[in-house]
Parts: sequence; C-alpha cells; structure tokens
Amino acid sequence: MKSHNYFIANNNSDKAEPQGYVMNLRRIIGHTPILLTAADVIVENECGEILLQRRSDNGCWSDAGGAMELGESCEDTARRELLEETGLTANTLELLGVFSGKETRYIYPNGDEAYIVSVVYICRDYSGSLKAQESEVSELRWFSIDSLPDGISPPVKPIIRAYLEKRGIIKRANSPYTAHETERLILRPFVGTDLPALYEIMRKPEVMYAWEHGFTFDETQEWLARQQARYHGGYGLLAVCLKTTGALIGQAGLASAEINGRHVTEVSYIFDNSAWGSGYATEAAKALVRFAFKEREINRLHCAIRPENLPSIKVAERLGFRQAGEYMKHYKGKEMPHIIFLLEREGQK
Repeated sequence: MKSHNYFIANNNSDKAEPQGYVMNLRRIIGHTPILLTAADVIVENECGEILLQRRSDNGCWSDAGGAMELGESCEDTARRELLEETGLTANTLELLGVFSGKETRYIYPNGDEAYIVSVVYICRDYSGSLKAQESEVSELRWFSIDSLPDGISPPVKPIIRAYLEKRGIIKRANSPYTAHETERLILRPFVGTDLPALYEIMRKPEVMYAWEHGFTFDETQEWLARQQARYHGGYGLLAVCLKTTGALIGQAGLASAEINGRHVTEVSYIFDNSAWGSGYATEAAKALVRFAFKEREINRLHCAIRPENLPSIKVAERLGFRQAGEYMKHYKGKEMPHIIFLLEREGQK
C-alpha cells in the first residue's frame, strides 16, 4: 500500500521503496522485513463517488497515500500524500481505521519485504483542483461505489471493503443482521472504526439521558462490542448514517429485552443532539418496524421510554405504538421508571 499506494507504487518495480527514510534504512539492512507506517486517504465527493488513481508503474487502481517520513504525524502524511498525488488539500479528515497484519505483507520484485501499518482516512471536505502527480499517477478518476473498476491493487481491497461496510453498502462479514436504507438514512451494522464517532455521541449526558450519565470511552467500546455480538442472533443497534455524507448521527435497532418478566422485542433509538428535530428517529424506527413485521414476522414490538422523554414518546406514537404499562429498570443501583409502548402486527390484536 504506499500504505497501499506504497505497495502500488512499486508492485512491479525493480527499485526499492522510493521514500527518503526507507531508502536510507534499506542501505543499512538490505532486504530484511520491516514494519512501515503509512497513511491513506479515500476522497469522497458530494455525489458519493470516490477518487481512485491509476498507478503509472503497474496500472493498478488505488487510493492516495504513502509512507510516513521522520517527524510526521499520520495526518501530516495523509495530507502530504493527497496533495502530492492528486492536487487536493484535505480540509478535514475522518479516521476509517488502522490496517495491519498478513494482508499488508508485501515482497517487492527486488526482494525488499515490508509489513505495512496503514492509517486510513476518509476526506469529504477538500479544496483544490485535480492534478495527477506525473511521476507516479497516470490517471485520476471518480468512481461510483456500484461501478468500481477491476484491477484494484490487492492490498487496497481490505480498505475499500471496510469503507463500503462503513457506508452500509455491504454487510459486515459473518453478520446476519440486515442493513436498511431510507430516504435520507442508511442503517448498517457497526464496525470497529465507528468507535470514535460513536463516543462523540455517547459521551454527552443530554444524549444518554435515559442512562443518567454520559458514557466514557471504555463504556462506549463495551457498548459497541455488545451490539456486534448481538448481530449474530439477529438483534442489536445499528449505526444510523446520513446518506449524503456518511456521517454517524445515531443508532437504532431491534433489541431482545426482558420487561416485567417477559422476553420481548424492543425498538430502540438514540440520536445525537445535533440530529434532533429532523425526523430521523421516526424515519429509522419506521424502517425497523417494517423489517420486523414483514421480514422477521415478529408479532409484537415494544418501546421502553422514560416518562420525561416526550420527543421519544412522540416518535413511538407517530408509528402507532400505544401505552401498555410501566416498567422499572434497575441500572447501577438506581431505579429508572419507564413507560411501555406496544405495537402489534396486523391480525395479532
């Protein structure tokens, strides 16, 4: 990868990696395997297309990126490589994830061997005009995600796969839980790289009102892991993302819960306060109700809502839920009263 382009720039080259730090290192250690830190950038335009570049040395398609030089941060490297290879300046960067392991191992034609640790970013806010780096890039092109080209370099494929998972275009591996698409939203299984954005939502006490405290980073990480574990049983909260930007604005899903001694299926939703008042919760919950009744053939759905949470109550009522009782939830030594709302599948009343 150079992270990926690091690989790509040299896939069929007889020269060692063309980076100052690496070149100096190779003069000392020869072909000995090394760990190499790199950074990549997936650029996404307002139409949801991504920018790929065809490498001039081997004809493979890749994202922008390259190996880190001494003294650089990961973001420094990502911004530098993006500007050098595409002419674009990254105004903001969003972390997609860190990629390492066996898939990043590469042996160059001259025998140099490297294991790449790639820090990959998504950039939706950028400026400048496209200009390919003549020494490395033969072509720059925007691609729709449903018509990506053949010939993507193998080390870049895991990155593209993770990006598509994040956007909900493909399901997370081994997950039976279905992604959903509405007019404005994509509901998809969480992936590990959602953690930073999820924490920014869940750390807010006003968002986590029903729990009476904002979550710590560790608590958010545990929460995400629980949702992912529940996917294998067909439950768990899904990441709710805006179609236009891919930004995570909340979570919603079906939960298997015990309420007043009965096992029920609950519709749950939590949205960032920046997304309140836009109808997103109603839109997401409506898709989940339709999925539960038509595809899962669940007969009854419940919502457990704090009495003071009038906006969430209004969402439930808009969807046809009716009040069906009360429930006392016990959490960290506290008693938390909830109102139970019920919605029955047609023909089950």
